[in-house]
Amino acid sequence: MGNAATRAKEPTITQPRGDIRLPLKTLPTSHHLRPQPPPLETVKYSQPSLAVTNEPIVPDLNIKKSIDQETSAYSIWKQNYYGYRVQKEDLSKYDSRIQSNADNRQRELEERRRQVRLQRIEAEAAVITNKEYPKPILSVESCINFTSRYLSFKKHDKKYFTPKPERPELTPEMIMRIEHASKPNPPTEVLVQIDGVDITRRDIRTLTGLNWLNDEIINAYLSLIVMRGKEPKRRKVYAFNTFFYPKVRESGYNSVKRWTRKVDIFSHDFILVPVHLGNHWCMAVINFMDRTISYYDSLGGGTNGCCDTLLEYLRYESNDKKKQDFDDENWKLINCYNELGIPQQQNGSDCGVFACIYAEYLTREAKLKFGQQHMSYFRQKMIYELLTKKILE
Repeated sequence: MGNAATRAKEPTITQPRGDIRLPLKTLPTSHHLRPQPPPLETVKYSQPSLAVTNEPIVPDLNIKKSIDQETSAYSIWKQNYYGYRVQKEDLSKYDSRIQSNADNRQRELEERRRQVRLQRIEAEAAVITNKEYPKPILSVESCINFTSRYLSFKKHDKKYFTPKPERPELTPEMIMRIEHASKPNPPTEVLVQIDGVDITRRDIRTLTGLNWLNDEIINAYLSLIVMRGKEPKRRKVYAFNTFFYPKVRESGYNSVKRWTRKVDIFSHDFILVPVHLGNHWCMAVINFMDRTISYYDSLGGGTNGCCDTLLEYLRYESNDKKKQDFDDENWKLINCYNELGIPQQQNGSDCGVFACIYAEYLTREAKLKFGQQHMSYFRQKMIYELLTKKILE
């Protein structure tokens, strides 16, 4: 290690800084010597040291000006930055107001277009209404209301969407009961009682095959039609028995006037009169609603004065029961074979069935849509209806 005198002789490199010269780097005399700072006494000052002077420090104006400029630039930048943010928020608010105004304008335009369309439609309607057109029976509103009510009420009801068959179907259980009642033995066994009349197996047998119907079957079946007419919303029906017409025709009104002492026949809608012509059955129907007396013959024969006889009976009945003349004005006597073309039989055995089916269809105001091909079905149906005392529909 060297001493102070040796360190004083070592060369130094200095850099001017004002009037002060400071050592920058000391070159070592050997590789193992660390650089040491120069002695203080070797440093010479060209001006008094700040540490020992009493003169005031004069600030550098250039530095202050630079600082002021930087401060001013920062202030301007800060103002611009925050002003940009405020301006951006204002722009967003302005954009939303523009969009809202555009939406309002669009709605106004749509409303105006709608009003123009309505005015055009009203103008066209005014032109149409000036012309003479037949007024509709139903308004559009009534049709819409009816349709909505109908669909809401009948939506899940299948019977309103399935067409009703013209003739009710006979199920296997019905057929078994019909076949059991059609057995011949014992012939006098009473199977059912209708309106005080016993119906035996012998009577039921007249409805099988091509047998002729007897009085008991026809009277019992007409009684079922009368019973049906007593149901709500049904046409009221009164039926004379099979002995009425021969009696009134041969013996006149006095022989039958007591038959209706407890009945007002004029309060009914239909009067059924079975007509027996020896070996042939027909049906006469008095319709008080239409003011007609119609004669139904499945063989297409003439009335043989039947309608005139019944009209005369009504006159006597009115005088006897109501004590007043019968108003026969505008009454019509109709032979339905000639005027309506009713269904006809194609054999000599089904006249009684035709007569009963005429009465059943007419009293429920149904069209006579049947023929000879349906007679086997109607015979079975009548057996079941007599056994159950109810008309199938």
